[in-house]
Amino acid sequence: MTFLTYGLNGTIYFGLSLASFISFYFAWKNKDWKKIGSSFFLLASTFLTLSLINFIWFATPDSFSTFLEIKAVGTGIISFVLGYIGYKLTKRKEVLFLLFLYVLSFIFLDMGIHQLILFTMMISYIITSVIFFLLYAFSERYLKNAGMFGLFFSFLSFVYLMLSIFEPGIILYWFIPNSMLFVSIIFFALEMLYGDRPHEIIGVRIDGKRKKTHTIIYFIAYVIAVNIAIIIATLAVHEVGHVLIGHAAGCEGGKAIILDLSSTPHAELKCPTNAITVTYLGGLIATIVFGMLFFFARGMVGTYLSYSIWGIGLYIANNDLLAIGTGNSIVRFLMLTGLVLLIYGDTKFISGYLNYLKSG
Repeated sequence: MTFLTYGLNGTIYFGLSLASFISFYFAWKNKDWKKIGSSFFLLASTFLTLSLINFIWFATPDSFSTFLEIKAVGTGIISFVLGYIGYKLTKRKEVLFLLFLYVLSFIFLDMGIHQLILFTMMISYIITSVIFFLLYAFSERYLKNAGMFGLFFSFLSFVYLMLSIFEPGIILYWFIPNSMLFVSIIFFALEMLYGDRPHEIIGVRIDGKRKKTHTIIYFIAYVIAVNIAIIIATLAVHEVGHVLIGHAAGCEGGKAIILDLSSTPHAELKCPTNAITVTYLGGLIATIVFGMLFFFARGMVGTYLSYSIWGIGLYIANNDLLAIGTGNSIVRFLMLTGLVLLIYGDTKFISGYLNYLKSG
């Protein structure tokens, strides 16, 4: 049964490669789509590589242990290419903002290979779900169907990823969500062949009521994704702050561990007694500086999200503050302040972004 699933995975990937090559051909032949043609060529090459690897496993299925590693690399490439395609079609800069935050969260991470693989794939599916929902909500005809089946792909893949933690064998059946992606790319090709120009696709022929509903649903999904990204990035900066300030204070060693299935995020350092207090405060200091970078950025996205960063930074610093002898009442007050800042930042972000949607 195992070798048959390799064959099915390889067949679906080969189909995805063909569909992507067809999309590339249509994009190359149509000057209005030519700018994103190279993206479909990269998708086709990635799918073809994954297809060949699965067919090799079909013939020699002894290398199963490498499946998830190669799947993670392919998924990361695919998600960022789809993110670029989504940005080119929608011209919504928040897509690039999401990609930046997720990339930032990888900096200085010290994970085991298995945790890094799971983290990479989880982030990739979150990105693709935002892209496909945006296409589904703000387009019609073939591209709308591409977004719908892409959402099915992202959702099923995320479910499979979570289940694989407890039942590793389920990753053999990834051809099921991949078949949804195959249908999605077919609709991309049909849009290029029979649809409108790219700049006429998004949100032009949607009536007011329907557009408003889709905008609200899309925005809820986007706010959730941004908050996940902010939390991950702030955690990374917090732990890196311990390491950098600890080193400056005379500590030795240093690891910033964000994902550890057996523990919470933490930093590993050996510090002299006189450096302990400032090292514990390093995480809070780093998140304050991180938030200031956003606060002084031009535009409402960075300014409003700085409050969320400060709020998260205050909230997650509670154990550090307790460790240096800060009173419980003060720590609780700072945690409450953090929650207030987080809510305020999200509220301002939502208000400002809805105004942005109305104006654009």
